[in-house]
Amino acid sequence: MTHLSFDKRLYSKAALAESAQDFSHLAAFHIQEQDDRIEVTLENIDPDVADVLVEEFANHVLYGTIVRRKKW
Repeated sequence: MTHLSFDKRLYSKAALAESAQDFSHLAAFHIQEQDDRIEVTLENIDPDVADVLVEEFANHVLYGTIVRRKKW
């Protein structure tokens, strides 16, 4: 099990949800909102991508956040 924490002031909740859906074939994602953070737990990570999944997922979330902010 791996845990990530995203600051709501910096990351889009929609980008997080979309990224979890896009990566759902590689791991099980559980998203929980806190006051100022969005907590993500990854389970059942595909062993073929275990060494890069967390970084790639975080990059995908960041990209999704940037794309959404450009529209504002």
